[in-house]
Amino acid sequence: MLTIHMKNLLIAILTIIALLTVHFGVTAQTTTYEEETKGPELTIAPSILDLNVTKKQRLDEKITVQNNSSFPVPVHVEVHDYTLNREGNPDYSYDETDWSAKSWVQVKPKDLIIEAGEKRVVKLNIRIPKFAETGSHFVTIMFQPVMPEDFYIPSSTHIIPHIGAVVAFNVDVENTKLQSDFLEIQNIVSSDTLISQNDSVELDADVLNNDVFFHKVDRVISIKDIFGNEVSNIPLGNATLFPKKERILADSIKGDFGIGVFTAEYILREGEYAVSGTETFWVLPPLWVFPIIIIGIPILFIMLLKPKRVMKAIKALSKGDS
Repeated sequence: MLTIHMKNLLIAILTIIALLTVHFGVTAQTTTYEEETKGPELTIAPSILDLNVTKKQRLDEKITVQNNSSFPVPVHVEVHDYTLNREGNPDYSYDETDWSAKSWVQVKPKDLIIEAGEKRVVKLNIRIPKFAETGSHFVTIMFQPVMPEDFYIPSSTHIIPHIGAVVAFNVDVENTKLQSDFLEIQNIVSSDTLISQNDSVELDADVLNNDVFFHKVDRVISIKDIFGNEVSNIPLGNATLFPKKERILADSIKGDFGIGVFTAEYILREGEYAVSGTETFWVLPPLWVFPIIIIGIPILFIMLLKPKRVMKAIKALSKGDS
């Protein structure tokens, strides 16, 4: 029979063994997970090709792809249609016969193995057809790692990243006159027209590019007070607007505008051309000010309405203190 002392000792030993097992088991599992999720790493240059072309033109371009991984990476290269959706996110499913430029580009080689740290050149043979419509046409050259089935541990979680270079074909841009009203701000909406002094103003601008060419526009928001004086000028960087497409440009702005009614003028500019739209909002004092106002206004009203009684009460209080 085991004594109470021996039983306690046995329980302590079993507890220590269990804790060590859990500790080393979790550590080993975490390390394995990190190794499983580390996939191929590729970079490309250039990532954007902006080409002004003419109908029936032939030209050759190239893209350099580098394997930054510590192991060889098989890569498959494909040409996809490319556009941006209304929120400005890439969309690779865009395929309309009159606009698709996928058939204009042939890539060589389509399949290659890039050694660790190696750079390889992929050639683009471009042929602009005679029936190409005037305007901007887009494709993306997609580089897709094709790892063997035994590269990852079975049933593991892993990510196989794709990377793409965007090619813009601007057909007959030099022979086409720019429309005078190609940009249109259709609507500007604020998430809240009443904000606290320390809050941000959320603005969504619905912009339409009526031109057949894409445009990269500079964006600025000018904040003006109720008297029309500019209290802040906030640059927002540039945005790409695809041809014949709407895009929602969402921005969050914050500044020390003061308290009162303000107008946000949203300005899009390309060269000398500019369009703008406005949205009005109110900036209120911080929340802690309102209790003071609620208490202070009645007191002030009483002081103005019956000043003699207030003075007598104050004198009485002062005598009582003395």
